Order: sequence, then structure tokens, then C-alpha cells
Amino acid sequence: MKRKADLRIVIAYENLPDAFRAKELVDSLADQLAPDIGIDTGVWKFDCLSHPGLLKAAFEETSEADMIILTSGAAKLPAHVEDWLEICLC
Repeated sequence: MKRKADLRIVIAYENLPDAFRAKELVDSLADQLAPDIGIDTGVWKFDCLSHPGLLKAAFEETSEADMIILTSGAAKLPAHVEDWLEICLC
């Protein structure tokens, strides 16, 4: 019997439609990987990443992630999101 592995994904989104698009992507991935791999998903709104306490929690969750999905309709990410992403990728 195969052991179930977990894939940890963090979604950072600008607005609700963006979050739904990312969730659809994760759901599609889960359908393709099931039942061998389970997916654990964390979700963070861009606005939350500008608050120090929430930023720390998001960083801790993202440090354990296998994948980060950013979703935004903007041409450029907000500076605080870029800063968070830079820290996460170091």
C-alpha cells in the first residue's frame, strides 16, 4: 500500500475572484494527484501581508510550503507582497 504524501500549497491573492481561480487550480491538481498525494492549502489575502503579526504567520506557513501560488489582476504586485515573497524565497 502506498503511503499518502502531502503537498503543501500557499495561495496569496489580491481579491476574491483571484482566490477562486487559484482554488480551482489547486482542486484540479488534487483531482489529478488523488489518492496518492493529499494537498494542504493555506490562503492569504494580500492585505493581510501588510500586518506584522499576520505577516509572521504567513511566513511560517509558507516556509513549510512546497508551492506558492500568487494571483492578481494587477500588472505589479504591491511592495509588501514583493517583500514577503522575497523573504519566503530566500
